[in-house]
Amino acid sequence: MRITVCVVALLAAGCSSVAQDFCDRRDECNQLQGESVEECVENTERGLDNLNSGARADCEAAAEECLEREACGNFGECVVVGFFTECL
Repeated sequence: MRITVCVVALLAAGCSSVAQDFCDRRDECNQLQGESVEECVENTERGLDNLNSGARADCEAAAEECLEREACGNFGECVVVGFFTECL
């Protein structure tokens, strides 16, 4: 189902994963610490893939919550305290 949604969305405006959006935002906020966006996506996806489905859903929700924070400082704090501490 997700693939179908992504294909439809890709045709309309583009489809990205939570990891892609998360790493793009980390890049915008200068928080990649020498890692490329592509490496960040690979590492984030690898970490999420190691979780069971419930934990992965919780961590994707945590990443999405961080993405809702407009200021880079607030986003960065959410990443460290919420996402990295709990998920990776």
